[in-house]
Amino acid sequence: MRKRVSMLVGLVVVILSGLFFVACGGGGGGSTQTGSVSLFFTDSPADVYSSVLVKVYEVNLCSDNQCQNKVNLFTNQQGLEVDLSKLNGILQYINTANIPQGTYNRLEVILDKNLTIIDGSGVYHPAIFTPMQEKPNKPNTVQCDNASNKCYIRFNGTVQPFAMGKLVVDFQLKEFEVKESNEPTTPWQVTEVKMMPLTPQTNKYKVYLSVQSVNSQNNTITGTWMGKTYTVNISSNTVCEINDNYYQGTNCINQIQSGMCIEVKTYQDPSNLTTFTATKIEMEEPDKCANSSGPSPNYTELKGTVSSKDSQNSTFNINTYNNPIKVTPSTYCEYQEDVYMMGTQCLTNLQTGWLVEVKINSNNEAIKIEKE
Repeated sequence: MRKRVSMLVGLVVVILSGLFFVACGGGGGGSTQTGSVSLFFTDSPADVYSSVLVKVYEVNLCSDNQCQNKVNLFTNQQGLEVDLSKLNGILQYINTANIPQGTYNRLEVILDKNLTIIDGSGVYHPAIFTPMQEKPNKPNTVQCDNASNKCYIRFNGTVQPFAMGKLVVDFQLKEFEVKESNEPTTPWQVTEVKMMPLTPQTNKYKVYLSVQSVNSQNNTITGTWMGKTYTVNISSNTVCEINDNYYQGTNCINQIQSGMCIEVKTYQDPSNLTTFTATKIEMEEPDKCANSSGPSPNYTELKGTVSSKDSQNSTFNINTYNNPIKVTPSTYCEYQEDVYMMGTQCLTNLQTGWLVEVKINSNNEAIKIEKE
C-alpha cells in the first residue's frame, strides 16, 4: 500500500544579530566574523498519523555542493527524539549557535535511519528512511549509511535573508510519502521528503526542560535545555498535564517533580529569554529532553475523525479506533486555542466530523481531547 501524506515539517533557522546569507559566492567558513543562529522545528498537522518519531543527531549548514565544509548548528551524539506531528503552529526551540558569516547553500539534517510511525489507532510501526535523488520540484537528496545507521537529508538551494534581520530556512516534509506494509516484520518505508523556505506565522514557542527544582512559594520551576538554565513562571492561567491528570494555576506546581522531562509552551521566545511564563506544561518521555532516565507518562495516543457520540453513555467514537471512548469528569479538552473545558462540556461541545487527537488510559477513558 502506498500512501501520500501531506505533512509540513519545518526546520526553522532564525538568523539574528545582523547575520545574512546571500545566494552566491564562496564559503561561509572563510569569514572571521560570526553571528548568532537560533534553530527551531515546526510543522503543520497530518490527518493520518498521531506521531512520527525521528531521532536527530546533527543540523549543519554547508558552503559547498558536497557539504564537505560544514558549519554545525546542533549536535547530540545520543540523538534527540522529535515528534514531527506535534509541531503544528508552534516553534520548538532546539539550539543557538555562533557561526561564521558568509554564504551557505546547503542545509543538512542527519537523522537515524530508523523512525517510528504511530497510526491513528495507536499502533506503533517501525519505519526506515530510504535514499532519494533530487527531482525538479524537490531540491532534496536523502542518502543513508548502513554502517552508522544514519541518513542525511539535504536541502540543495540558496538561502536568502528575509526582512527585519531574520532569515528563516524551513526543512519541510511537505510531501511525506510512506510505503506501508501489512507484514508486521516488514518496516514501513519513507520514500519521499521535501524542504523549502518558509516564514513562520506564529509567536508560539515550546521548549523541553529537565526539571532541576520546584519553588512552590514563588510558583516557579527551573529546568535545563542544551546547557541553558531556565526559570518558568506558573500563572493562574497556566494549565498542566502531569501523570495523565489535568491541573490549572498553582495546583500545577505541586505535581511537578525534579527529574521530570516537561514540554513547556509559551508566547515568549526561549532563544532570547531565560525567564518566561508558561501557558501549558505537559509531562513527556525522557528522550524528548535527551535524557535516558526520569518518569514517563502512561497513555495511548489516538488520532481520527469523530464519527459518533453517545450523550447517554458519555462516549464517542473515532474512525481509527474500534472501541467507544469514555468522557469522565476529569477529561479535559481544547477545541479552541488556549480555551479549556472539562467533563461533560467536552462531550457536549464535541462535533462529529472533527479531526481530533485523543489521549486515553487503559480503561478507554479520555484523558485529553484536542481538535486538530
